[in-house]
Amino acid sequence: MKMEVSLEDFLNNVSKVDKKTFKGELYGSYRLDWFIIGTGPSGGYDKGATDYVTINGDGMIFDKVDRSRFPTPDLRKKLGFTMIGDGNFTLKGPLGTFNLEGRSYPTTIFGNIHQKLGLGIWQEGDPILVRLTKQ
Repeated sequence: MKMEVSLEDFLNNVSKVDKKTFKGELYGSYRLDWFIIGTGPSGGYDKGATDYVTINGDGMIFDKVDRSRFPTPDLRKKLGFTMIGDGNFTLKGPLGTFNLEGRSYPTTIFGNIHQKLGLGIWQEGDPILVRLTKQ
């Protein structure tokens, strides 16, 4: 399959926000839900972890980590988070999906906090969706 535009370009185009927001207005406590989207014939999705995070000027701090579900909890806590004033964000770092020892790959998730979602592709082709809900 040939991809004409990058995933980042796609998300930036669908997540445009007309007004600039001060980053400080976006800071606060969020619920972070993880999903793996099925690409096989059965489709659907698998619900992963639910974490509780705080977003502030230093990035994203994991306040409560769901240790029982994918993606790998210890790696989720280490993901780098960056956000700009229009709400576009990235979560970036090594990530494993099903707690398999030694199987993590560089992963980048692009999203927009106003739209409450982000999307990325794990190394082996699994789409990863995150949903951020302000608490």
